[in-house]
Amino acid sequence: MSRNGTISFLHESMVAEVKAFLKLEGITQSEFASRLGVTKGQVSKLINSPTDTKLSTIVNLAAAIGKEPMLVFTDGRREAHRYPGDSAAVAEPERPYGERIRQKVKWADLQQLPVLEQATAIKADIDARRPISRNMEEHVLQQTLRIWNYNSNAIEGNQLTYGETLTLLLYGITAKGKPLKDHLDIIGHRDAVNVMLDMVKGDRPLRQTDVRQLHQIMLKEDYPQRAITPDGRRVFRTIHVGVYKREPNHVRTASGKMHYFAEPNAVPGLMRELLDWYELAEREDELHPLLRATVLHHEFVAIHPFDDGNGRIGRMVMNFALMRAGFPATIIPVSNRLEYYRALSAADEGDYVPLVSFVGARLLEALDVQLATARGEDIGGSKWDTPDDDPR
Repeated sequence: MSRNGTISFLHESMVAEVKAFLKLEGITQSEFASRLGVTKGQVSKLINSPTDTKLSTIVNLAAAIGKEPMLVFTDGRREAHRYPGDSAAVAEPERPYGERIRQKVKWADLQQLPVLEQATAIKADIDARRPISRNMEEHVLQQTLRIWNYNSNAIEGNQLTYGETLTLLLYGITAKGKPLKDHLDIIGHRDAVNVMLDMVKGDRPLRQTDVRQLHQIMLKEDYPQRAITPDGRRVFRTIHVGVYKREPNHVRTASGKMHYFAEPNAVPGLMRELLDWYELAEREDELHPLLRATVLHHEFVAIHPFDDGNGRIGRMVMNFALMRAGFPATIIPVSNRLEYYRALSAADEGDYVPLVSFVGARLLEALDVQLATARGEDIGGSKWDTPDDDPR
């Protein structure tokens, strides 16, 4: 990118941050000008005219809204990769990401887990009972999608109860006193999963553009969000939908330790290698689908490619992998959130057994529902349609 192009990109990014800040805080351009110590006309020019913008000006704008700009330098003589919507050039990893996965995961230990054989046996029993009533299968799928929607959003802090979620999805009725964004997240999740179901039926591999499309559909449009930096400062940031993160999103855990995700400039390369690994694993079909889906989920969450929504999209791609192999969508209940987090943390340290066992147990539950359907059993009412624990 040329010097002028780089400055223009930085200016446009800064303007987007400033506009989001003014909207969130309800600050006028005149008030913002006073904060900067300039005239209103100068602020208008800064926001609306990208010409002759200095780096010092961009830094001053960032400081005025509690931001710290970050520059990433790349060697222009080396080949780099760019993807539509990505904000930085990314060099190739030193080794293929798929190779790192194959080397770091103790596959032999995972392949001995009883849950793999149990899941395969139940699926074989279900398949032997086909054809199953299409109406019954559709009924189970719709119930599954609603419970999945509620739990996946609740894990991330959505305040709607299961009953309120169901009422919104079925009748479009909102819950009084609950945040508008929580309602939009429920609708967005529904829309993204419907697109994902169409992807399952396709015959092409999962691509980065697919993942970004799911993110954009789920979150709808850019929005401002309050955030706390690793050093404890309160700032504002813009959540960009459908594009990879533009700034680090490391988090400080409850224990006070910092948990690090991939740096923004590394995300496109890591995502490409991850999806290449998954495509090869699916094509070779040597790993059990549960293993493919679980490792895909963990590695996606470990990269944390987006500003927000990584957990929900991560569970979406996990279920994509399971459903592509003929297994049902698997629901992680909000009541099991702490166990889920502990299993993810163990995988961070290289031990995937707890996570595969945890996801496998949820898969067996989903298979039991399918088997009951295949047997013609009544699955209506609270038996399958109501989560065991709704803490709100």
